[in-house]
Parts: sequence; structure tokens; C-alpha cells
Amino acid sequence: MKYIKELDSIRAIAALIVIFHHWLHGKFITDKFDGVAMFFVLSGFLISGILFENKNKAETLGTPKVQAFKNFFFRRAIRIFPIYYLVVFFVFFLGHQSQAHGFLYYLTYTSNFYIFHTQQWGEFTHLWSLAVEEQFYFIWPWIILFVNKRNILAIIITFILIGYISIYAIYTSLPGFTFLFRNGFSYMLTPACLLSLGLGSLLSWINYYKPNVLQNSYLFIYLIAILSFTVTIFNKNYTIAFFDRRILTSLITFGLIAYIYRNKEKRYSMFSFILRNKILIGLGKISYGIYLYHFILPYYSYNVLSYVNNALPEFLNKYQKPLLFVENFFILLLVSILSWKIIELPFLKLKKYFEYGQVNKQSNISTVEVVVR
Repeated sequence: MKYIKELDSIRAIAALIVIFHHWLHGKFITDKFDGVAMFFVLSGFLISGILFENKNKAETLGTPKVQAFKNFFFRRAIRIFPIYYLVVFFVFFLGHQSQAHGFLYYLTYTSNFYIFHTQQWGEFTHLWSLAVEEQFYFIWPWIILFVNKRNILAIIITFILIGYISIYAIYTSLPGFTFLFRNGFSYMLTPACLLSLGLGSLLSWINYYKPNVLQNSYLFIYLIAILSFTVTIFNKNYTIAFFDRRILTSLITFGLIAYIYRNKEKRYSMFSFILRNKILIGLGKISYGIYLYHFILPYYSYNVLSYVNNALPEFLNKYQKPLLFVENFFILLLVSILSWKIIELPFLKLKKYFEYGQVNKQSNISTVEVVVR
């Protein structure tokens, strides 16, 4: 799996959807989409692709699969942990004391369960999605690496079904799933996220093991994605599980990634002007920081910016809200860029010590490192 820049555009779009959703409180069309679901599908796709590749290498070269898991986990930790824990410690020790009760949950990436239990939304509650992803990163490699590859597809489909049943249970109070619909934070629980992660994994499995099936199914995949997009735009009723934002956005993202892979070698494609846009690709590279900081930033910038804006001419008063949005957005970009250059990139250089590629000394066969951003 080589680096494909269009996937950074997907990350950027997902991050922008999340920002609009949180900052504009449902007053923009992006509120119809689920940015977190886009991240989940993309994560399921990329992570599964890495694991399929390394499972094959380990079995071919006779290298330990446990070592493959260690390399995978430490590379993920190098990418995710540094600025995540920087944010957690910053908020707990310099932020609002009301968050202090959940400190252990945020340290252990179990905050989604804590938020579900307390039903409290704070200045970094949005980190629940990273808790879900980390739980997935810890469990999924063991399944991919150690389960017979003939059984992996059945497990992926089971994950998707668990995800759908969980979402269905949230909407319909399905007997036996009462734990899922106790409150409005049910969508943060890991079972309700497995559909998105599973769809990404399914696309990766087809791409790796059955590429011919993928080649023959593009029109069907595109049709499902287009129908999902149409329903998302025009549907006003999200009380039926099939029309849930997470499900529809996951199907759209599934189609987008499939489209990117089909057209990755072409110089031009229908959506090149969007997916190969340099601004979107740049935003995608720093999207992790954008996601981490976006909900916290306004807690600390609002009073300062409001004070500064009060000194502006009176005729600008009616533009206070959009002005605050633009100012916060540029501050967010600045912070995310600095975070990328000063913190994230130096840590990423440590990945060379945990390369996916292994060397078989007896046969002198080297494998190529998988590059995933």
C-alpha cells in the first residue's frame, strides 16, 4: 500500500464536516453527514490493508506474527499518543476542573464508556472517537494476524452486522440491547461504530484478496454511494436505522475510497479537482491535529477574540459570529500546522525503528515497508 494523496483529501473533508457540525450547531448542510464515520471507514480500510500485507509477509518469510503486532502497535502509538496525551494533560491540569473525574478514562482510551455513563459533554469529549479507534487497533490486529484468512471475511461481516444491529437497537429499543439506548450518547459505544470500521475493513479485504471482484463491482458500489448521498441530502427523518447518518456516510465513504483506488493511476478523473486539490491534501496531512484541537480551542479563544472584536467599528457588529468562526478557524490551522511540524513530524521519524518490513537472513529476502500516513 503506497501513499495515495487523495485519501488525505478524505481526511480533510471529514475534519471539516466535524468542525462545521460542532461550531455551527447543525446550521449547515454538513450536519447531514457524519465526519467521524468517514474517519472510521478510512481507518478500517488502511489498518486492515497494513495487517493483510504483514500477515502475508510473516507467513511467507516465517517471521513471528507477534513481532508484526508489536511493530504495528508501536507505529500507531508514535502517530497517535504524543499530541493526544499533550491535549489530555493540558485540559486536566490547565483547563476546567469539571473534567478531572474522567482523567483515568481518557488516559486509557475508554472515555467513550465514561461519557456514555455520565452523559456529560465537556471541552474534549470529542476524544471519544479516538477511544473507539484505539480499542479497534488493539483488538483487530490479533484477529487479522492469527485467524485463518479463510475466516476473516466472516468476522468482518459479523462486525458489520453487530454495528448495524446496534444502530437499529438505538432507534427501535430492540429487546436484549437495552444497554445501548439508555441515553443519547449510545452512538459513542464501540459496538455502534463497528459498521463503519467493518465496511472499511471489507473494502480492504476485497481489494487485497479479491481485486477482480472489486473491478467487476464498481458500478454497484457507485450506485449505492450515490443513492446514500441523495438520501442524505434530501431525507429529513433520521429515526429509521437504515437512514442513520452514520450508515449513509459510511456507504458514501466506501464508494469514495473505491473510486479513488480505481482511478489512482489516472492523470485525471471526474473528481480530481476536489480529491487532488492541494489545499485539501494539505489539510488532510494535519487533520489529526485539527480534529484534536478544534473543540478545545474556542473554550480558550472566545473571550480574547470577543474582546478584540469589540474594538471593531459598529457596522461590523452584526458579523460577530461569522468573524469569530473565521478567526478561530485560522488559529486552529496555525496551531495544527505548528503541532505537525514541531511535535508530530519529529515523533514520526521514530517509526523507522519499528518497520513493518522484516528480513529473512537465511534467504536474504527483504520486504518493502508499508507506507501509510
